Amino acid sequence: MKTKSNATIAAALLAASLSWTGGALAQGKMDPTAAPKPAVNAESCAQMDWNQDLLTRFPWVTDACQEVVVVNGEKYARFEGHVVRHNSDGSIKTQFVDRTGTHTRDWGFMNLMPGPDQHVFLGGQPNNFGDLPKNHVLNFYVPEKVLGVAEEPGAKVAAIVEEPRTVATSQGVPSALPRTASPLPAIALGGLISLFGALGLAIRRRAAKF
Repeated sequence: MKTKSNATIAAALLAASLSWTGGALAQGKMDPTAAPKPAVNAESCAQMDWNQDLLTRFPWVTDACQEVVVVNGEKYARFEGHVVRHNSDGSIKTQFVDRTGTHTRDWGFMNLMPGPDQHVFLGGQPNNFGDLPKNHVLNFYVPEKVLGVAEEPGAKVAAIVEEPRTVATSQGVPSALPRTASPLPAIALGGLISLFGALGLAIRRRAAKF
């Protein structure tokens, strides 16, 4: 009787489980905790031999490192980030996320200058970095002891550059405007002065006759 009772309870639990799963699939919703997550390995990041200039300029990289992968005997720290904007000098402003997948307003920014022959693969096809849409999420890789970022292990490294600045006044207007004004107003003013001078001279001569 006890075995039969246990079997009945197990069958009931299985039916309830299948019913819940079917309802979740029908609604197009899945338990987020059951979804696969990208690999995160803080211990491997702690063993990374970072470039000292990289740490000085971007101290947050140790918290943004997701994991370290080894390709052909070389270590690469993997990062996740998205495109913020394309700068006027051809560089790309990106923002990296921390290991929880979140970011803050003033954290994780880096400007990357890809080489002319560098590409990023989207759907297996090479694309220019300049064609990446805003907020597009990418994986980035930093080689050990290197100041630079690659789109995949073993690829060429994109330089890390400063963000270009635009000199402007408090009203947002450039402080120096291009000199494109025509010289015609100055010529007209000179002609008007000459006309008044000739008129004054004529009046003086006429007054001298009387």
